[in-house]
Amino acid sequence: MNLCKFTDKALPYEEQRTNLTALMQSYLSTMLDLGAETWIAHGTLLGWWWNLKIMPWDSDIDVQVSEHTIHFLASYYNMTIHTCRTDSAPRGKNYMLEINPKYVDGSPEDHLNTIDGRWIDMETGVFIDITAVRPKPRKKDIMHCKDRHEYR
Repeated sequence: MNLCKFTDKALPYEEQRTNLTALMQSYLSTMLDLGAETWIAHGTLLGWWWNLKIMPWDSDIDVQVSEHTIHFLASYYNMTIHTCRTDSAPRGKNYMLEINPKYVDGSPEDHLNTIDGRWIDMETGVFIDITAVRPKPRKKDIMHCKDRHEYR
């Protein structure tokens, strides 16, 4: 159960599924409009790979962006509100892009600081975790994110 500053109650399972789908649609549409490169990651990627759906136990969505993209989003779009229309919200819903002020610290040492940003449904509180992938210091051709995942 994920609760945040926009809600004080958890959503029933089916309502959460519907809202996560709309959340992903709104995020991808907005990032495309902004020209921000992004891709699904972690459990969200596994769910897509195995059954083209969000895993039944997931209460959020995980995406990644490049270091360049997180700087771009922080510089021009931090704390902005975007209204998006989807099939489940034809009148539109508001979503906030919130970038962690510590996004510039790429070190994995602070285990409480692994999320670089969030895309948040301001009505329900469901969110997408955004993590930046950046070059790993002193390791040629290795990229990493703050949760200690490494990529070649």
